[in-house]
Parts: sequence; C-alpha cells; structure tokens
Amino acid sequence: MSLFLRDEYEELSLREKDAVRALKSALVGVLIAPLQLYTLFLILMVILAEEPLRPRYFRYTVAVSIVLALHIPFVAIMIFFLVANYR
Repeated sequence: MSLFLRDEYEELSLREKDAVRALKSALVGVLIAPLQLYTLFLILMVILAEEPLRPRYFRYTVAVSIVLALHIPFVAIMIFFLVANYR
C-alpha cells in the first residue's frame, strides 16, 4: 500500500472532522444563510483545538473562511436593502 492511499484510511482527529463539517455546512449555508452561524462555530472550534491538523484539512478551513468572508456581508447587505425597501 502506498503512503498516498494510507492517509485516506487513517482515523481523523476531532479537529479534522470539524474542518470537514465546516466545509460541508458552508457549502449548504450558501443556500440557507442561518447555517453560516454553525459554520462559524465550527471554524472557531478548529482554530482553538490543540490537536494536529493535516495540511488538507487546513486548506478546508481556509476555504470555509473565504466562503464566510464573502457570504456574510452579502447577506447583511441583502437584509439591509429588504428592510430599507419595506419602509
């Protein structure tokens, strides 16, 4: 068995599992905006955990952070315009 394949079958740490959950919830959260709060919580758990984090899962965390950084202001602007047009 090669070393490349071995990495896929290793057990994930809790920190890595949270990174995967954050990635999945960020992608679904693009359609369901309140889910981004859960994603933000997961990202904080990944950042604050002390377990090791392999580069692949670090990249997941960075990708989720970018999605949140782009999506949350967009939702805030949309809510602002909805409230402003309602008056």
